[in-house]
Amino acid sequence: MVKRKERSCGLGPQGILPIWFIPGLHIVLTVILSGLLFTPQVRAAVFTVGSVEDLPDLDPGNGVCVAYIIFIPPFYVLPFCTLRAAIQETNALDGSDVIQLQSGEYLLNKAGAGEDLGATGDLDITGPLSILGSKVGQTVINGNGLDRVFDIHTDASTVLLANLSITGGRSVTGNGDVTGGGGVRNRGSLSLSAVSVLGNSAKAFGPDQGGGIYNQGKCIMDQSTVSGNAARLGGGFYNDAGGTLTLRASTIDHNRGNDGGGLYSRGTTDLINVTVSTNRAISGFGGGVRNQGNMRLLQVTVTDNVAAGGGAGIDNNGGVSLFNTIVAKNSGGECSGQALLSSGGNLVGEAGCLNINRLVSDLVGVNPQLGTLADNGGPTRTHAIYYASPAVNQGIDRSSLGIVTDQRGMGRPMGGQYDIGAFEASVPVPPFITPLLLSQ
Repeated sequence: MVKRKERSCGLGPQGILPIWFIPGLHIVLTVILSGLLFTPQVRAAVFTVGSVEDLPDLDPGNGVCVAYIIFIPPFYVLPFCTLRAAIQETNALDGSDVIQLQSGEYLLNKAGAGEDLGATGDLDITGPLSILGSKVGQTVINGNGLDRVFDIHTDASTVLLANLSITGGRSVTGNGDVTGGGGVRNRGSLSLSAVSVLGNSAKAFGPDQGGGIYNQGKCIMDQSTVSGNAARLGGGFYNDAGGTLTLRASTIDHNRGNDGGGLYSRGTTDLINVTVSTNRAISGFGGGVRNQGNMRLLQVTVTDNVAAGGGAGIDNNGGVSLFNTIVAKNSGGECSGQALLSSGGNLVGEAGCLNINRLVSDLVGVNPQLGTLADNGGPTRTHAIYYASPAVNQGIDRSSLGIVTDQRGMGRPMGGQYDIGAFEASVPVPPFITPLLLSQ
């Protein structure tokens, strides 16, 4: 087993902070990076980023993350590691490396879309890597509208992004392709845990797809939010043909696109304990979801979405199966395209959603009495259902599928049976209080 060595390139000896930055230290740096002050390359490294500046590595591939030097006379030379420099080093190393980020905004400002070495434009990842922030909303990586934020290449066998926010990304002309992915483009194997993908675009209403995330590989997202993104196809998420996408305990909300405002999928998709809410298809179909592949919705709530062309909840031109799922209160028709396949325990606002596939356990044309999208506990926002809701205790036991909690992490079932949708009601509320809660 290769020994892992941690590299911290933030503070100097005794925690001394930089006093001033002296540019043009190339001669000094050549000596330093030749190995007089640093150890040689080590496989499988841990880099702790100590600077929010956006600067490339001074010598990519030497195993030392140094983007710039601050010299404090007479004795101190303080090397600083940036996120871009750390990624360049990990791309050159063998093994699965780790980058640790402190709280702060990492504003990308190295213009140059289309470059794939990570020196300019987006952050190119070509090998196995984990990037760990301190907390979503506190560690923020901002694309600054210059390019997408992360580009996960095919060779990146396993990449983890955790405890951070991705914002300000924009897939632009000159990035070498038109496949989009304003926040993230994934062609490898990507996991996102406790991540917010917020306010990115893939040339909104141009030729690109996936304002928040474009996936052509394998992508698993858990306890995360995709919100406020825009693209022509798949405002929040675009899962291309051949891609596999699994979303768990996550929320897709307030995204917009011509088609597939929240999620557009041509591949294989599973949504488990997920909320799809308040997304918009501005001129086409599938305000919440547009499907042209194979999709399963297990304990999902699809509500408050809008579509100009139809299928405000779900537009289906492939195969969609529903398990204990709510598709209701969407504006522009709940469903369009081919009928959805019921696996039981669903609540849909229109009979046409299920057509001949309706089962006895399904509720059709019923108001689920949902609360507004809000923080109801847990890592992501949800639509609460109250004890008077017809969705309470009307689902089917899904423990055989490994579903034993709701989107917030609360145990299922709370009552005698599973509730329908992503939220499990826990405390009975007197009937006269329910209207007051729903009006908030």
